[in-house]
Amino acid sequence: MDFTSPTVGKPPSPADDDVRINLTAYIRLCALFTPKFLKKKEATIVNNSSGLAFVPIASMPVYCATKAAIHSFTTSLRHQLRNSPIRVVEAVPPTTDTDLDASFAGGKKEEYRGIGPEQVATDIIKGLESDQEEILVGQAEWLYGESLRNPKAAFQRLNG
Repeated sequence: MDFTSPTVGKPPSPADDDVRINLTAYIRLCALFTPKFLKKKEATIVNNSSGLAFVPIASMPVYCATKAAIHSFTTSLRHQLRNSPIRVVEAVPPTTDTDLDASFAGGKKEEYRGIGPEQVATDIIKGLESDQEEILVGQAEWLYGESLRNPKAAFQRLNG
């Protein structure tokens, strides 16, 4: 959503509502499954945020905000469920070379910065197998570190 655009006042269609898709759906699914998971010997909830949760791209403020909210929600949910049989994990991928990324890049293959989805899946599985609570994949690890060390410089690097 470009807040400098004259069409900014037009609400997104339900199919394009980043808040509903990237935040509300996670909260509703956790609310739906947590009571069932509490009855299990063990269970795992994996929420998918993004490296952009830590250092946003200014051209996608709502998307980045939803991913930051997922990070916060997952951290709090993990704390709430710390004495339960439910493990709460956050998978934090970087830009991934998918059709979704192609739409952001305007279809220009040379502009894709993402890693392959196979690599993302492999790294997440390895993180789950090694009991990581936050699985930082590829460039997301750099974004997380830089958000702590020098957030202004990291933001400038992504946004020019």
